[in-house]
Order: sequence, then C-alpha cells, then structure tokens
Amino acid sequence: MNITIISKYAPVPGYGSNPRWFELGKRFIRHGHNVEIITSDSNHGSNFKVNEGHEASFKIDQVSFTVLKTMQYTKTASLRRVLSWFDFDLRLFRFKRQIRPDIIVISSLSLTTIIFGLYLKFFKRTKLVFEVRDIWPLTMVEEGAYSRLHPLYLLLRFLELWGYRKADLIVGTMPNLKQHVSNSGVERPDSVFHTCGIGVDKDGVQPVGEFIFTTEIEEKIKNKIIVGYCGSIGLTNNLTDLFTFANNTTEKDLIFLIAGDGAERKKFEAQATNNQNILFLGKLNPEDVQGFLRRCDILFLSTMPSKVWNYGQSMNKVVDYMLAGRFILAQYKGFPSMINEANCGLFTDIKTLEQAFLEIICLPEAERQQRGSAGRQWILQNQNYDDLANRYITKLEDICVLKSPSIKNNRKNNPISQNLE
Repeated sequence: MNITIISKYAPVPGYGSNPRWFELGKRFIRHGHNVEIITSDSNHGSNFKVNEGHEASFKIDQVSFTVLKTMQYTKTASLRRVLSWFDFDLRLFRFKRQIRPDIIVISSLSLTTIIFGLYLKFFKRTKLVFEVRDIWPLTMVEEGAYSRLHPLYLLLRFLELWGYRKADLIVGTMPNLKQHVSNSGVERPDSVFHTCGIGVDKDGVQPVGEFIFTTEIEEKIKNKIIVGYCGSIGLTNNLTDLFTFANNTTEKDLIFLIAGDGAERKKFEAQATNNQNILFLGKLNPEDVQGFLRRCDILFLSTMPSKVWNYGQSMNKVVDYMLAGRFILAQYKGFPSMINEANCGLFTDIKTLEQAFLEIICLPEAERQQRGSAGRQWILQNQNYDDLANRYITKLEDICVLKSPSIKNNRKNNPISQNLE
C-alpha cells in the first residue's frame, strides 16, 4: 500500500519533539508499505523551514517527507494561525497531482485539512482515515471561551461531523473518542474506530545520567519529599490549586520543584516569594527532562475542568512521567486511562488535592517506588511504537482488503503481521 499522512504539525525528526508519525511510519515500512508524510513549515512545535521554493522533499530512514512552505505565525492563539491552516490546504490542492495514495490519513489539527481528504476519497477512490489528536472545535468552546455561534466554530463543526460520517476509519489518540462521535449524533460501528496514542521507542530509550542541581538546591532538597512539575506554566495547565496547597501546607517534608516557563510563571513566583519550599528552575533542555523527573519522588500534572477530557487524554506529559518511573498525582477529572491501568498514581480533583497529597506522603517509600516502576513497565509494554504500529497497520490493511485482495495475501506472508493473528 501507498500510505500518505497529512498532518500540518507533524515535526521533522531532529527539528521538534515527539515525531510520532515518523516512528509509526518507519514501522509501516517494515510491513512492506510505502509511507509519505506531508507537513508544514508553519509549526510552533518545529523549527524546520523551507528556505527555497514552495516545498522541501527528502527521505529519513526510508520515510518520505514533503514540507510545504506555509504562512508563518508567532502566537498560537491568533488569526494568522487559523489563516495558516487554509494556506496549507490551498497548497495541498496545488500539489494534488503528486498525491495518489491507497490510503490518506488526515491527522488533525488542522481540522480544515479533512476537505482535501474527502476530495481524494470521492474523486480518487482513496481510503480515508480521519485521525483526531485534539477534539476541535469542542476545545475552542470549552477552553477558549468561543461561542457555539461563532462562524469559525460552525465551520469546523460542520467539517468535523462530515469527517466522522465519511471516513473509512476514525482514529483517536484519546481512548473514548467513539463516545464523542456518538454524542455528536453520528453513529458508526465499533469496527470503524481505533485508538492509537502517543508512544515510546522502547529500543531508543537511552540511559539517563543523574541530574545535578545547583549546590544551593541540593542542600534544600536534602531529606525532603520532592514534588516535581515539568512543562508549561500557563492558564490551561491549571496550576493554581497546586501553588495554593504548596503555599499553605504545614507539611515541612515537602518541597516543590517547578521546571518550565509560561505566562503564569511570574504570578506564581510572586506568590511564593517567602516560601523556601517552592523552587522555580526555568525551562529545561529536552535531554535533561528525564533526569530531572527521576530526581523527584512525586510528579504532578493538572488539566482545566473541561468536557474535552470526558473522552480521554493523550498527553506527552503523562508518557514522560510514566517513563520516569515515579509516582504520579494527576488533578484530572475526565475519562481515566494509563495511570489507573498501571496503578502508578492517583487521579484527584480540587476538592481532594490536599487529601491526595497527605495520602501519598503516608505511603511507605518502597510502595511509592514500586508503583512508579510499574508505570514505566506499563508504558514500555503497552505504548511502545512497535505494538502501536502493528495494531494500526492491521486496521489500515483491513479497510483496503476490498480494494486490493492481494493485501490480505501480503499480510499472510509478512512475519510481523502473522504475530498479530
């Protein structure tokens, strides 16, 4: 099969974090398929730029990349970012003669790209996979305070529902997407749905050296239970409750290390001016993240209350935390997954945050370590890219069997696929 993945925000390896589609694509090729990833150079998560012409084409580990030169933006919440979606789509239509796959995977965001996927389905008889990595436009209403009567919401909602109705396969990185589709008034059989979250390359996990703090910090954390947070410090990260607890707790054995940056950092630093048990480390280099996480005893994360989480999560932070092998406290009120499945932490909400911290503190250190280690083992066993790709490619082959019966025969002759049957 020829598989084309179109994802505006898929990073080129080496130019951004979490090259999920590159990792999956490499493994699709091992099954005997051809893979092309079409992406954009207008991406706040990647610094790859097209310097000459309208696109750049190249191969990395046999995965073909085409990066389209697209309108640039600086702020993620801006009109220019939305305009860059449409610019990307227009460039796809100009590029369409070179795109003739058996399967097209439209991986949102941007949601408007489903228009091009539907064009290929209707006019080129291409099988269409609609992959949802963030549930838009629900997110813009729940977390962006947009009205459901906003023209952009109405347009994106129309495209979302059209995609759900016409796709040959609907893939969610979150585990409960089918419920959202059903709640939206679209009923599709279970066989149309598949879940493929963010994974880890179990063969690429590198040994982590010890993360060394400054002498001053090393002295402060001595004999303390370290609560760590690593990531952005903004409104959507919902850290107010953590800092309220940290500033008011009488538990002297706790110390809070905050690694990251964002719009809310200065506010929280001002609140903690006289608190010696809250330390801000700034943004870490990517290669230092795992070392920092492993120096902590408890890892904290939080999400804003939102209906989006009713359908599950697929956060990079959860994967990083579990890979670190530390006990996780998640202030999260949504569809539970991963942390509860591995029994490597606790879910809590604002009403029980203090109680949850006290419960964890009372656990024997050996039990905290054992449960954290169970999280690392679970993520390596259940979310490794080898298995994620095997399950994904089986679904892709299934939707193409009627189009090309030879695919079924190829699967029988492929030892990787045989292991799945």
